[in-house]
Amino acid sequence: MSFKETMQRRIEKNAIKININGEDVLLKKSGLFVKEWHRFHPPINEDGSWNIKNLIFGGKANLVNFIVIMIIMAMLLIGLGEIFSGMQHIIDTPCVQSCIDNNLIANLTINP
Repeated sequence: MSFKETMQRRIEKNAIKININGEDVLLKKSGLFVKEWHRFHPPINEDGSWNIKNLIFGGKANLVNFIVIMIIMAMLLIGLGEIFSGMQHIIDTPCVQSCIDNNLIANLTINP
């Protein structure tokens, strides 16, 4: 039995397909302690072809959530980079350099 057939059998177990407003929705009963129905995005289409978006992200809504989270994380990393470059710019100014003991700076830097 191939991997695709095994996945298809697992998808069809404890699942029902209903039509809501002209859209086919696959509902599956969870296997945890609380048996609730939830919407399921199968990684295999009905014709047997792979649905890559559902296989990787679990559906369009999860893809959008993933993109939003990645944008927020990228903005956070860019902001931290800006903060550290601003701190380095302040440390490099002559006024601050004259206030800091050169021995202190030599002890803070790591020489390879």
